[in-house]
Amino acid sequence: AIQDADKFSSITSSDSLSLDCMFGELNGSMRQSFFLLILMNLMPIVFILFSIFLLLLARALFKRFFRDIGLKNVMITAILVTLYKTQSTLVRQNLEFFDCKNLYREDTSIEYLIGDYDVKCWEGDHLKFVLGLVLPSVFIHTVLLPGIIISILYKNRKSLDKAEIKERYSFIFSGYNLDRYYWEFVILLRKYLLIIIATAGASNSKNL
Repeated sequence: AIQDADKFSSITSSDSLSLDCMFGELNGSMRQSFFLLILMNLMPIVFILFSIFLLLLARALFKRFFRDIGLKNVMITAILVTLYKTQSTLVRQNLEFFDCKNLYREDTSIEYLIGDYDVKCWEGDHLKFVLGLVLPSVFIHTVLLPGIIISILYKNRKSLDKAEIKERYSFIFSGYNLDRYYWEFVILLRKYLLIIIATAGASNSKNL
């Protein structure tokens, strides 16, 4: 599961797979930039469902093996690893919808999306997507999911060496002392701050 999630994370952030090229001929009422944003936010869900399907299929074929390790723990680990490995990429790509530039006038700021100059920022579809998809997605990946996981770890902080906890969450704290189980979230917070600063800095430099 961890290797698959690593592959997914590298695919979403690699130039070798250009979604712009894949959907360059996209037609219809929805702009390509909006469609790609929806697609990128759905990909972890699709990957998780596909992983669950494969696990269920494997259990049907190798019942004895899954009886020994427990399918529930494998599923939970697969879901957590997928979300954990892809969240930075998703947060960065969602925040790119805040990357706007004033193109035409200096007296009155009329900003357009850097990734799609046909999209006027902070009104119409752009505002709807920011409020309806970008902000909820960023909140889920930066606050809700990390908050849930760290609360579980805190609740079980005195039993992190138990088999069930280690099977599900050890990929988060295995590289640290058990009393520093939270340190990965400190690193995650620093990573998010850098993404926000980079996005804001790039946007400001383009408006100078």
